[in-house]
Amino acid sequence: MRRAIALDDGRIEAITMLMNATDDAITFALPGPSADRHLLIDSAQPDLEPVAVGDNYEVQPHAAVLIRWIAEQTGE
Repeated sequence: MRRAIALDDGRIEAITMLMNATDDAITFALPGPSADRHLLIDSAQPDLEPVAVGDNYEVQPHAAVLIRWIAEQTGE
C-alpha cells in the first residue's frame, strides 16, 4: 500500500507499507520511481534507526514495514 502527497517545494513524499503474513521472509520490489527511500519502521527490528533503502526490501515473517520516499515531481 502506498500513500503520496505533494510537498510545498514541489517534490512528492510517499509512504509505502509492506506486510508479510507468511512463515518465510519475502523480498519486495519497491514501486517506482527509484528515489531517496528511508526505512521508518520494521516491526521485526523495532530498535533499528531510519536507514536508506534500495529498490528491494526483505520483510521478515509476520512483520510490517514502513518506508518513506521523496522524489521530484515528473510532470503535471
